[in-house]
Amino acid sequence: MKKLPATRVHLGLASFWLLMAVPGLTIFKKSLLFVILMSLYANVEASLAAYQAAKDTAGKKKRLRASQAHRQSRYYQPRR
Repeated sequence: MKKLPATRVHLGLASFWLLMAVPGLTIFKKSLLFVILMSLYANVEASLAAYQAAKDTAGKKKRLRASQAHRQSRYYQPRR
């Protein structure tokens, strides 16, 4: 089984929580609306924060690999 990138997983979770707002507001009319909205908001924010962190980490890893490849090339001359 192929592993999904973390950015896709977190973006998918954020979308899922946004979609869950519809049944939360229609089915559970007698529930405390404020609690439902705050709970959904917290889940969306957490998923988007995790998405951003995973995206930043992936970018740093890519830049690190490019830097290491450059240092291993025969044209690399260290600064003095």
